Amino acid sequence: MATYETLTVDRREKTVVITLNRPDEANGINGLMARELAVAAQTCDEDPSIKVVVLTATGRFFCAGGDVKAMATFGDHTALE
Repeated sequence: MATYETLTVDRREKTVVITLNRPDEANGINGLMARELAVAAQTCDEDPSIKVVVLTATGRFFCAGGDVKAMATFGDHTALE
């Protein structure tokens, strides 16, 4: 598995535990986390030995949804982002 900035990924035999790791932002999904989640999901999908994927999170909240602070910086490119 790759190294990630916003996730931790732990392989335990046939199980992979993906942990959202932006607790100070309520695990809100920003562009980087979205890309990293896509890579982690694709990696799991392409490995036939993985039978279970668990998605969890650090901190008080599982996931607040989209990172509104990050979205506020998009300006005229909001729809594109």
